[in-house]
Amino acid sequence: MSSTGLKSLCISSKRSINDISEPSSTLCPWKKLFQAIPVAGMFFGAYTNRKALEEVAEAARMLYRKRRILERLAQGGKSAE
Repeated sequence: MSSTGLKSLCISSKRSINDISEPSSTLCPWKKLFQAIPVAGMFFGAYTNRKALEEVAEAARMLYRKRRILERLAQGGKSAE
């Protein structure tokens, strides 16, 4: 993979991480509110953890796909299959 491809992948990775972390930071006041009520906090915490994990997994899948596409383009479009 070329150095420009790696640089663009690193930059887009940082943007993706920022895109994921930004919405979760807006939930902080709600997290503290629901922690005051233990049972509601338990369910709210489980829900937010699940959603955060789904978002991170989706971002990881997309970055992996992008990396594979860039590798294939660098090889001249030849498929490994």
